[in-house]
Amino acid sequence: PSTRKTYLHAARSFTEWAGSRPLDATVLVAYKQHLRDRADISPKTKNLYLAAARTVFRQLFALGVLPFDASKTVKSFTVGTAHRRSPITDAQVKRAFSHAERQKDTRLILLLNLLLRQGLRQKEVVDLQVEHLDEHNATLAILGKGRDDRELIYLHPETVRAIAAYLTERQLKTGYVFPSRKNRGSHISVNALYKLVTDVHVACGIANSPHSWRKVFASKLIETGMNLLDVQAYTRHKSVEQLKVYFDRLSLKKTLPSYYKAFDALSD
Repeated sequence: PSTRKTYLHAARSFTEWAGSRPLDATVLVAYKQHLRDRADISPKTKNLYLAAARTVFRQLFALGVLPFDASKTVKSFTVGTAHRRSPITDAQVKRAFSHAERQKDTRLILLLNLLLRQGLRQKEVVDLQVEHLDEHNATLAILGKGRDDRELIYLHPETVRAIAAYLTERQLKTGYVFPSRKNRGSHISVNALYKLVTDVHVACGIANSPHSWRKVFASKLIETGMNLLDVQAYTRHKSVEQLKVYFDRLSLKKTLPSYYKAFDALSD
């Protein structure tokens, strides 16, 4: 829902800019130039706005409104990646878990484990069902992004302990792991999950969104020296290219000693 809302806002920004301009092959080029000249938004936001505009044209073509697909006339903005930092620091991670443990909130502890140690997306978390948990083999079948069938993931020992404590306390033996209190037989909404984690962020001084935990998950795996193909298997990204942003930053940092040493012989 939040993604849909974001794209609708971005698409509306394009249509308001376009006004009565003819929807020909040059309008997206002009829109990209308009976005490039804006100093009030980041390159990442510019790409979001441009992607929404391209989607508008792609759908108009698919619906037969336009005789051509103008979405292919422009490419995304190139965004630098080397400056990016881990969105949640180790100190903030520890602070968030301490916060949940002080409250003795087994649900919150489990949520944080699923986000940090399993790298699950928020939609994947709310879809979890008790029947798809195998505590003996430490596995869980989840409904991944864009998939119609469930895929098996391996659970970290801390996640297994958090699941056991939570299910025992709540006496859950079947159904959704995070059932809705209002709608029996359903799970909590993504918005409800978002608020639960955001409340932790506010309490612990974490400025980033709940999705940032998944980025920390990917970063931690790469930091261990795990190759990108294995990291991709754990994160379930569609391509290794999507992980390159993490790898570039962490790889450069790890090679800094070699970079410094290369000039040692030239020092007095």
